[in-house]
Amino acid sequence: MNIISNLMKNKSFLLLLPAAAAVLLVGCSKTEVATVESAPQEITFQTVETKAASNFATDKKFYSYAYFLQKGSTGWSTNYSSATSYISGSLIVYVTEKTAWKNATTTYYWPKEGELTFFAWTDYTSNPSVTDCTISCEKDNGINTTGYDVTRNKNKDLMVADITADQKQNTTQHDSWAKGVPTIFKHVLSNLVFTVRTDETETGNSYPDGMFKLKSVKLKSVYTKGDYSQGSPTANATPWSNQTSDTELSTYSGSEVSVTKTAQTLTPATYDYYIVLPQTFSDTTPVIEIVYTITTNYTGTAVTETVTVEKALKNIYTAGWENGKKYTLGIILGAEEILWDPDVTDWSAGTSAEINI
Repeated sequence: MNIISNLMKNKSFLLLLPAAAAVLLVGCSKTEVATVESAPQEITFQTVETKAASNFATDKKFYSYAYFLQKGSTGWSTNYSSATSYISGSLIVYVTEKTAWKNATTTYYWPKEGELTFFAWTDYTSNPSVTDCTISCEKDNGINTTGYDVTRNKNKDLMVADITADQKQNTTQHDSWAKGVPTIFKHVLSNLVFTVRTDETETGNSYPDGMFKLKSVKLKSVYTKGDYSQGSPTANATPWSNQTSDTELSTYSGSEVSVTKTAQTLTPATYDYYIVLPQTFSDTTPVIEIVYTITTNYTGTAVTETVTVEKALKNIYTAGWENGKKYTLGIILGAEEILWDPDVTDWSAGTSAEINI
């Protein structure tokens, strides 16, 4: 799920106090405070795709990990190397009767002292999974995969949550859900959208209906396989590396589109790709191939010409494809009107002759 930047982060701070002091603090602050003597608190989650997007659908699921830091060595950014695994690859679901995001069979509780730091991933389905690679989580590099191939995981919307560090209790209240750990997912792949129209608005031309028909759009020599590493204690600026497998991806192979002056969004067919691997284009080898037809009929006999155009992706996506971004490319078709340039040449000199009568 191209959607998308300028996402905000939630940070929650908690101070555990003796019971008498806690009462005083509650009177002057909106921060909820639990005493050391309180009963164990269950860990639940709060999920959204991004801060700018709609709620995380309750029929979708995700995997969560957590690391524990002892009291006295807390602070993920400086002490992550001494952390201990606390939760590992737990499938988190929405439990209706609890109105909470949690594991369906295992109940996790917050430690009395110390802090937890959370990681999570999903493909935004009811059964998150990847093919021909594994996803793991390590305290020193976060969520990571090796050899993730978009052709083996076609159009999966792979998402990784922001690192939620130094947590001591459920904090965020989101809509009607129970409070939980802020779990803000971001897309880690790129999303491509294509539109098509004629150039009539710019040129003032008026083309007959059906003169242009778009047949297909392909990407050639693009990377489809790479390694992803989220990074920890802070996220990697460039999370994708070791990109390989130059190949051809069809991005539109559906029915011919009769092109008009109003832009139409191309709907990918089952075979087509719209989620691709983030990458940069260092030379003109990766190209987009656009195939369309031009049909004219001036004499009663139609003439159809099939045109294939290739354009270097380097010259279109100058910054490449970045993770978490949706790119809309407008394809504009047109033709040059035939005009005449009449002129009259002077009489040329003929052979001079004389006749004597």
